[in-house]
Amino acid sequence: NIFSGLIKPKKGKIYCDGLEIRTYENSIWKKKIGYVPQNRFILNDTILHNVSLGKNLTKKDHENLKKIWKIVDLDNLLKKYDKGFNTFIGDNGLKLSGGQEQKIIIARALFNNPEILIFDEGTNALDVLSEKKIINNIRKKYKELTIILITHRLNALKKCNKIIFIQNSRVKKIANYTTLAKEKSFKKLIFNNYN
Repeated sequence: NIFSGLIKPKKGKIYCDGLEIRTYENSIWKKKIGYVPQNRFILNDTILHNVSLGKNLTKKDHENLKKIWKIVDLDNLLKKYDKGFNTFIGDNGLKLSGGQEQKIIIARALFNNPEILIFDEGTNALDVLSEKKIINNIRKKYKELTIILITHRLNALKKCNKIIFIQNSRVKKIANYTTLAKEKSFKKLIFNNYN
């Protein structure tokens, strides 16, 4: 919340590329952020409006949406409905599975071409294979994008170049996956999550 500019920090500083950034109430900074929350919010509206949030779309926006549908693996959902993008999905996404809702939320976060994408347990409704596919697609198509993953699914962190391992509200270690995989407490978490 502090990083995204929603809460004013009481102490400490945030740096980006070596420069101090005042994120709170900074509209320029907020435009750089795409946020995928754990709790999904779906409008009683069309698939299209759930991604664009009612923005009047240009031709470029439509092209961007087609690219995003492939990235988040929603092509099959659109083929299922005669009205495609213009399908009403019902109150709280009544016509959708939890995974489909989550894909729409990821598409929404990508729609404004953020520079930083935050997954705050934002893949928890996806199966492991879908999660891997979507994250790999995002990494391929948005090469300059900084991705921050907050997750208990530790296998999702394998391709991260830096992992901040927090246990009992304290930073235990900052390392890459290979180094952390040797830590007993990290191994135990992997075991508990996948066995």
